[in-house]
Amino acid sequence: AEIKETRERVGREIAQIVPIAQDTISQLGKDLRRGNEEALAEVHRLRDEAMEVGREVGRFKGMLEANEWLKELLDLVWGKENVEGKRVRTIALPVLRSIAAWLKRQGTPSLSSASLSLAIDRTISELEKWEV
Repeated sequence: AEIKETRERVGREIAQIVPIAQDTISQLGKDLRRGNEEALAEVHRLRDEAMEVGREVGRFKGMLEANEWLKELLDLVWGKENVEGKRVRTIALPVLRSIAAWLKRQGTPSLSSASLSLAIDRTISELEKWEV
C-alpha cells in the first residue's frame, strides 16, 4: 500500500512537472530561434559591410595603380632607369599613337611635321615588335 501510494504521488509530481518542462522547452526553443535570427541578421549585416569594404578597397587599388602608372611616366620623362622595358612600351605606344593622330589632324603638313610623323610611325612599329 505504501509503495502504491508513493507511486501515485510520484506520478502526480511527474504530471505536474511535465507541463512546466514542456513550457520551458518551448520557451528555450523560441529563445534559440530568436537568437539564431539575430545572429543571421548580424552575419548578413557583416557580409554587406564586407562587400562595401571590398568595393572601397578595389576603388583604392585602382587609384593606386593609376598613380603607379603616372609615377612610371614621370620616371620615364625624367630619364630614370628604374622603368622596365615592358612598362616603357606600355607607356610609349599610347603616347606616340596620340601624337601621330594629333599630327594628322593639323591640316597641311609641313616638311618638319611630315618628317616627325614618319619618325613616330617608325618608332611605333619598332615598339610593337619589342618582346619584353
